[in-house]
Amino acid sequence: MREIAGIVRRALTGEPVNFEGEIFRLSAAQLSRRPVRNDVPVYIAGIGPRALELAGEIADGAFLIFPTEEALRTSLSHISNGAKRANRDLGEVDIVAYVFTCVTSERQVAIETSRRTIAYFGRLPHYRNLYSQEGFSREAAALTDAWKQNDDAGALRAVSDEMVLTLSAAGTADDVAARISALLKAGLKQAVLFPLAAATPVEPSSGRSRPYHNGSTRPSCLICAHGIAQEICRTLKKPSGRDKMNGAESLVRTL
Repeated sequence: MREIAGIVRRALTGEPVNFEGEIFRLSAAQLSRRPVRNDVPVYIAGIGPRALELAGEIADGAFLIFPTEEALRTSLSHISNGAKRANRDLGEVDIVAYVFTCVTSERQVAIETSRRTIAYFGRLPHYRNLYSQEGFSREAAALTDAWKQNDDAGALRAVSDEMVLTLSAAGTADDVAARISALLKAGLKQAVLFPLAAATPVEPSSGRSRPYHNGSTRPSCLICAHGIAQEICRTLKKPSGRDKMNGAESLVRTL
């Protein structure tokens, strides 16, 4: 990973890359097209201590997945250790994470949608290990048993509501805004929202699906990334104006 990061950083300058490493060797390798910008940041995605320490040491940012407050504290500790080795300040390292997000008018609909995603990732041992580290060892063990038998229904049953609400941002716009705000307060700098589409319940008063930002009618607010950004920003703005919006802007800037 250290060699790959170095090669990628050099290649992104647009210049030929000559590299002699323990694993990789390149001679005059060059991108077919010069990047639009010369300072493309390099992020290292990982969940293990070594990857996170390396991110703190040599990368512009660390890219996490399934962030929780406790996981962020642990990750930041590892990233900080790596940064210290390179005489860097932790503040120089961007902390980014995928946040699986489902917003609907009915909380349980969002939970059921997010449950499928968490169960699916539970096919892989390193994600089950991550779930165990987050305090869901019983659920991780049940996922192991279910996927050994290719039991989709069993995998879904293995994922508890508490697990869903901890590992994703699921529920109403207020629920999602509160979850992402908590992650930002815990040290996350950017939340990359990974939208999960769920059918929006019909409104009894109108018999129609809920309208979104452009006045059109859509089956899910998550089909449109701009729609979810607007909805969460409105929710964050209500309590205390611009103070909350600063956090909102950081979490939706990539949308």
